[in-house]
Amino acid sequence: MKSTEGKHFVGLDQIRGFAAFLVFVWHFRNSGMVPGTQLPGTFDFFGNSLLAEGHTGVGIFMVLSGYLFVKLTEGRQLLFRPFLFNRFMRLAPLMGLVLAIRLVLAAFEGLTPFEQQLMATLKGFVLPTWPNGGWSITIEAQFYLIFPILLLILRKRTRWLIAVLVAALLIRTGVYELFGVKVVRLAYQTIFGRIDQFVIGMLLGQLGGFMRGRHFEAGVTSVTFLLLWAMFARYGGFYGTQEVQKAWIWIWIPLAEAVAYGLLIAYYDTTFRPPRTGVSGLLGKIGEWSFSIYLLHRFLVAPMKSFLVAQGIAFDSFYEMLLYSLPCFALTCLVSWITYEQFEKRFLKRRRPYLAGQQREAVPPEPLAATAP
Repeated sequence: MKSTEGKHFVGLDQIRGFAAFLVFVWHFRNSGMVPGTQLPGTFDFFGNSLLAEGHTGVGIFMVLSGYLFVKLTEGRQLLFRPFLFNRFMRLAPLMGLVLAIRLVLAAFEGLTPFEQQLMATLKGFVLPTWPNGGWSITIEAQFYLIFPILLLILRKRTRWLIAVLVAALLIRTGVYELFGVKVVRLAYQTIFGRIDQFVIGMLLGQLGGFMRGRHFEAGVTSVTFLLLWAMFARYGGFYGTQEVQKAWIWIWIPLAEAVAYGLLIAYYDTTFRPPRTGVSGLLGKIGEWSFSIYLLHRFLVAPMKSFLVAQGIAFDSFYEMLLYSLPCFALTCLVSWITYEQFEKRFLKRRRPYLAGQQREAVPPEPLAATAP
């Protein structure tokens, strides 16, 4: 996706698309079943831990937010009001549409009591209660409000950001000691867990050049995190660690995700220049549609999986689930392409320059042929 300056980072869009796929597989796997019953075999779990615990895709989105905003500002003055207006135009229209659909479903289909859905909608402006993954949008909005302060700290007193990370760790530790399993919700669904990922993303957005061409370091980071994530999954994963004796691990999960994804994003972004055509271009396009994929797939996952079950597919193995998730993800991408082109873009065109001295894009957007596969 292009910024208001006309910048387009295909590689970062590809990472967005990968994160959206992880979240999709996570919900596809757990739709209509007891969570965690479909697991890869013992010997091949290492390579599939990200897919088995695909909720980690949310962490990738959070790190990308911090990384990209620092990359775009590049030491220039941030104009706060236009910045917030742009973020509103990016997130609010589709989020509002999803909330409206949920309210209609609550009123006419009784999937959720209307009063309960309405209260969740109202609370979502402050608390992470919006449906379809919209809780993460609440956290993003909170990050946008404090981003100018964090950006000033990054530029003037970079080491103070380490204090932010330490404070977040101490808060999560205190919640675990006092309230046990409640640390899981704090770490996963609030700014007190996700702040690690925003801050690490910002740090790597400024310092990420040191990862350019560091293939060995990137490989070590990948293997180390996959080992840790496989251990987390074997320890019980997202659902299994929601027990007092296991919940302590959530003190560290946000930071582990932040460091690993921050280093790998910086490496990929500074080392490679993926083309906008062919398979690379298609993967980038999926990243452009990722917000629609993220918010809309919850409407589609259950019906698609129910249809497949009605055809006699039992989903007895993790790999069978993964195989059938691919065409379902492709169908979700098709729907998301339509909503992006016909709905989201109408609001994206209203964005304003939010950096001092920044001019509106002087040239028309590139034709579709330049970015389509």
